[in-house]
Amino acid sequence: MELIIAGIVVGITLVLMVIMFFLGYREALIYKVDDPIKYEAPIAGEIFDDDILEVCEKIEKEIDCELDTLDADCKRQFYKLIEEGYRGETLYKKFIEEYHRLHHH
Repeated sequence: MELIIAGIVVGITLVLMVIMFFLGYREALIYKVDDPIKYEAPIAGEIFDDDILEVCEKIEKEIDCELDTLDADCKRQFYKLIEEGYRGETLYKKFIEEYHRLHHH
């Protein structure tokens, strides 16, 4: 009798594990990252989308140094602009504006 109950409990557990796997698998496919190395940013290992990475490269060419080597105020300003939702050309213009403001006074 105990063996039958143990078999039923194990069977139910396996069925529930399979159901949970398929529910999680479907959810994981939604957030799938094709190539994680592609999304690593040049700044302290942060993960940015392609749009921000392009802006980072453009900024580095403009100021002729890597964003990692900037002072804390510039980095803080860059992250603040990203948090505020700036992307693309707007992010580039705002950051360059702030960079020149910080370094020419």
